[in-house]
Amino acid sequence: MTEALYFLDCYLTEFEATVKKVADGKFVVLDRTAFYPESGGQPGDTGKLVRESDGAEFEVLYAGRFNGEISHEITGENVSAGLKAGDKVKGFIDWDRRYRHMRMHTATHVIANVIEKEAGAQITGNQLSLDQSRVDFSLETFDRDKFAEYEKIANDLIARNNPINFYLVSRKEAEKSFQG
Repeated sequence: MTEALYFLDCYLTEFEATVKKVADGKFVVLDRTAFYPESGGQPGDTGKLVRESDGAEFEVLYAGRFNGEISHEITGENVSAGLKAGDKVKGFIDWDRRYRHMRMHTATHVIANVIEKEAGAQITGNQLSLDQSRVDFSLETFDRDKFAEYEKIANDLIARNNPINFYLVSRKEAEKSFQG
């Protein structure tokens, strides 16, 4: 299983790792990674891997989770020189892209919390991107005026610039908190 460094420090922009395996010359599994994999409607990180032995650079186009491992799809002029199991690499996250996704992710949590409190609606789906996002709710009816109120409440909350805290809990503990 790939060690997910982004869970421990979402502000991590560089890391060192060892290649565990490579499939089809372009799908790289590392022993540890700070690349967030596509998940829950949020796109995965992009960036680059640099082989320590010779400085060869490999662009990371996509990160996704498959069978408990995080795979990094690479491209670039060095792909033919390929990474192989045992290679030491340094990973670099495209920080501007990551940070925009983090901000969008937080904003969707704020609006979702407001809508849940005001209308009792739950999220049924979402899709985050750099410039806009979509959040689906379990509403009986759609009232544009009510949504304008929800948006104002959410914007007022964000304007307060409250600190954001995050912490890891077990799945069991998280499920308990949603059951009341």
